[in-house]
Amino acid sequence: MRVRLTKKRLEAIIEALTSRLAGEIDISQDDGSPSAEDYEMALEWAMQELTKRET
Repeated sequence: MRVRLTKKRLEAIIEALTSRLAGEIDISQDDGSPSAEDYEMALEWAMQELTKRET
């Protein structure tokens, strides 16, 4: 089953990533864990996707 990436889901993703980036990234020392840069890139992608859906 494929889940649609709706505006509401993108807004939730953006909110979660923004919250994560506002605090300490406490898992960055774990092997294979996302870095702050990974979160920033994911946030940028989500914001671009939301912009596409708003235009």
